[in-house]
Amino acid sequence: MAYISVSDLLDRYGTEEILQRTDKTELVSEELMEAAVAGEDLSGYPPEEQAAVADAIRLAEIAANDATDLINGYIAGRYQLPLMPVPGVLIRLCSEVARYNLYDDAPTEAIQDRKTATLKTLRDIADGRLSLGADKLGAAPQTAQSAVMVSDGRVFGRESTGGFI
Repeated sequence: MAYISVSDLLDRYGTEEILQRTDKTELVSEELMEAAVAGEDLSGYPPEEQAAVADAIRLAEIAANDATDLINGYIAGRYQLPLMPVPGVLIRLCSEVARYNLYDDAPTEAIQDRKTATLKTLRDIADGRLSLGADKLGAAPQTAQSAVMVSDGRVFGRESTGGFI
């Protein structure tokens, strides 16, 4: 399951931008895309437009899933996956990577810079320099790492060294 939905992408970047990156036929209107993402009845639209919007949504979902997989690759060593609920910071990071993915081989410099910053943030999370924090209910994501200290006892002490230490 992806950390974001197509609806999240539309809300964050606008229907027009997401359509420019996903509609290869140029048959899908903003109204049709928003109706399809909202799960509304599309029977009033021609079959070719219905197929085109289904393809556009599929491309956006692929980008979201790929972004989620990339994020999971970074954080799997520190957090138990899947994360439920999804921390807000991951929604933003996943959106940035998915947007970059939608631009195929022609991202703008600004989008490339945002992806670079996102990857740096993911490295910081993976290295423990940045926490995913708590969700709105106050629950922090469970970490997969825990420290366990084991000792065989003292090797050196006052008794074994004749009071020298």
